[in-house]
Amino acid sequence: MSLLTVLSILAHRRHLVEASSPCTVELATPEASKAWMPDAAMASCTAIKITGSPLHELGGMKLRPMLSRAEQLESLDLSHMELGDMGVKEVANALRGHTDAKVFSGTGTPCTSCSSKLKQLHLEHNSIGSTGAVALAASTDDDKLRKHLIMPQGLLCASNGIKDVLFICSAGARQIVVLDANKLTLLFQFGQSTASDEPLLKRPTDLAIYHTTDAAGRATSHLYVCDSLNHRLAVFSTDGDFVRVIGSFGKEPGMFHEPLGITIRSDPDSGRDKVFVCEGIGARLQVLSPDGTPLLVLPSPTGGRLVGCAWWDNRLYVSEIEAHRIHVFRIIEDVPRT
Repeated sequence: MSLLTVLSILAHRRHLVEASSPCTVELATPEASKAWMPDAAMASCTAIKITGSPLHELGGMKLRPMLSRAEQLESLDLSHMELGDMGVKEVANALRGHTDAKVFSGTGTPCTSCSSKLKQLHLEHNSIGSTGAVALAASTDDDKLRKHLIMPQGLLCASNGIKDVLFICSAGARQIVVLDANKLTLLFQFGQSTASDEPLLKRPTDLAIYHTTDAAGRATSHLYVCDSLNHRLAVFSTDGDFVRVIGSFGKEPGMFHEPLGITIRSDPDSGRDKVFVCEGIGARLQVLSPDGTPLLVLPSPTGGRLVGCAWWDNRLYVSEIEAHRIHVFRIIEDVPRT
């Protein structure tokens, strides 16, 4: 290889990856992102910032070995890197090895009460889903939070007017865990016991929020939880106060055999709000009114367990786990009878 060729290749690489130091990297092209690997010197940085072309999900795997050794790291900016759920999980697992930071903020808000080096984590525009969110949460509060997060499943984000909160169905701990959605710190948990000291929830798997008004016209919100092993829905206030149960074990409409997924569609114009519930062993999709009145029962299209549902516009999307399929239903509003 000629000297001219070598110089040309080196110049091209400088164009692809521009770095003022090992701690600041700009990835100029998708090719640069694909080829980039962290410099060993990065592990000594106090602040790391990566910009430019996204690293995507594999970026988390590339970063994990280096981050697990970055004991002096105070600030990490991976915004717009599109790491996705699994990439964020890799980053969180690496950080867990050397930090007890109490705040991980999507906006990089400084944590003044942290006892470790890491104070800021920027993860804007990384599409964090359930796996990534739980991994980050488990990294923030060490043993106190981890003992409550056992087999975490359904997630729900909502605002109580004061702060944004994240509700997590902790199936193994038989409770709902509530975190500050921005700081990912533990606020409280509920559903684990009743006055008789028996667990109120047995393997909660999913939840949905229902906004309505009471008789006096005041706004109110309730959480509907799939209590799968009790074969019912448990209804709570957003503060965790128990309200009532809907249904019981059985095959009749309004009864359940392993409810696993839930979504609620509100229609303020018509007032015909609907609760959609997916059954696992029961292999049915049930439609209820918010008070639990059964409206419609549909069998699983191929007879398998239905585990999750979500609606958008006039469509309902339902997942069937063994069939590896998503079923799409069209929601048709009731036509008044004449």
